[in-house]
Amino acid sequence: MHNIKYLLPLIFLMMAGCSSQITERDLVGGNWQATAGYEDGEPVGEPYCMDFFTGGLEFKEDGIVYGEEYNKDYEYELEEWEGRIRIVFNRNGKNRHNYFIDKISADEIGLTGSGRGFENESCYLEREK
Repeated sequence: MHNIKYLLPLIFLMMAGCSSQITERDLVGGNWQATAGYEDGEPVGEPYCMDFFTGGLEFKEDGIVYGEEYNKDYEYELEEWEGRIRIVFNRNGKNRHNYFIDKISADEIGLTGSGRGFENESCYLEREK
């Protein structure tokens, strides 16, 4: 019984750590709109991300995302990269756009460019239901 007072804080820490990991389930549903840039965990300035984000993104099941700007479906995947979760958009079977993705809340995510050519890109996206 005395050991439980030491175990409870550990359980809470583990739960908090798991909740910030983003999954496909977190993305599906609603339309994600880029409303700002994203820096140090906060929305800042104007969004600076790929043009297919412009009209909003609608994540579907099985690694498909609909981009309203071009009225087209694209493939995406979530992967671990350098100890973080990264989302990779695959456009036209050859163009890969890589972003580290942070789950801020159930309806907010932050993307920062990952890889050559994307380092300066960042977007703060909010879900419209």
